[in-house]
Amino acid sequence: VQVSAAIRTAVGLGLAALSAALFTLAFPPYDLWPLVFVGLVPMVVAQHRVLPRQLSGLAVGVGVGGFFWGYFSGTFAGSAWYMRWLPLFIGGVAALVGGRDRAFHQRTGYRWFVLHGATLWVGIEMVRGSIPVVGTWGFAAYALYEQPWLIQPVNIFGVYGLSLLVLLVNYALALGVLALLDRRRCPKPGHPRVSGRRAKRWLAVVGVTLAAWVGLSLTLT
Repeated sequence: VQVSAAIRTAVGLGLAALSAALFTLAFPPYDLWPLVFVGLVPMVVAQHRVLPRQLSGLAVGVGVGGFFWGYFSGTFAGSAWYMRWLPLFIGGVAALVGGRDRAFHQRTGYRWFVLHGATLWVGIEMVRGSIPVVGTWGFAAYALYEQPWLIQPVNIFGVYGLSLLVLLVNYALALGVLALLDRRRCPKPGHPRVSGRRAKRWLAVVGVTLAAWVGLSLTLT
């Protein structure tokens, strides 16, 4: 059992680090912008299915903290020590907040999984947007700054609307992966699992929303 827990921990942390790398690569100077729509999926899967329950928050801590470390790398090199350690602080806070997610979604049957994840991330963007130290740096929407065909509805819904769209896609895809994993294994009676029907419904809703956004953007271009 100890070996199994150790392997799950190692794999889960690896998936979280992968998310940090994917999200970082979506931004300058790499500009692999499509990755912003899928970058959080490995982290979320690690949080809810791979890491032991008591360590689930580490997935968010490593994923979010790793992204900020990659995004801000070198920016605060000559700053005060507390600025250089900012990604570690952010990762620690993210781990504490994310540690409660798994139990909540299992208790509510994953009913709020997509909305909760997307709105929480964008809500935090709104809060930190007013903090002079980090401001709007690293907003999910900013990875798409070179895609005029995609970002025109920002004139109507604002940058937070685009960030919300990006996060909805990430969490809908993550819910789909969780549903696939639950279908392939044989959970114990009463063990919380993601309904395939619920996952398909969310994927359809978010897919239609994304298509409508792109259509509106092309119209406004």
